[in-house]
This record gives sequence, C-alpha cells and structure tokens, in this order.
Amino acid sequence: IRGTNPQPRAWTTYKDSVVKNYDCRKSDQTSDVPGIVTALTEDGVHIAATGGEIAVERMRSDAGKVSAQEFFEQSGLQINDRFGVG
Repeated sequence: IRGTNPQPRAWTTYKDSVVKNYDCRKSDQTSDVPGIVTALTEDGVHIAATGGEIAVERMRSDAGKVSAQEFFEQSGLQINDRFGVG
C-alpha cells in the first residue's frame, strides 16, 4: 500500500463502492480474517491484513478524499465490517 501512495493508489471495496487508501502504516497486530475493521480512531481506520494490520489515515470514495475518521462517520463503517467483499 505504501508503495502505491500517492500513485497509482491502493484500493478496495466497501458496500459495492471502490475506496482508495492513502497514508497507511503497518502494525504488528494480528487478526484471523484480512479485511475486517478492528478499530476506528482519530488517526485512522485499522484493518486486519495478512501478517499484521494497517491503519489508513485518508480515503477516497464517491464522496471525495477525506480523513479516515470522516469516512467512517459518513459511511456508517463499524468495527467488524469487512472491506473487499461486494
């Protein structure tokens, strides 16, 4: 993800929409299912990944580029929701 920032951008899907991810960082937290939202904080959306977890600080969806906090407030994203499924 970091290697694609700012171009060509890492992306995933959420509720049938493409979501582009910017300014991510990796942590060593682990979870069983990649794509599951593990935390929603001021500093980002935390998402389980193979070999750890990522925290996404900014996202772009149909509504435009916003902070991750604005994204989850606007989209209704919740802990245990999953990215990458239709």
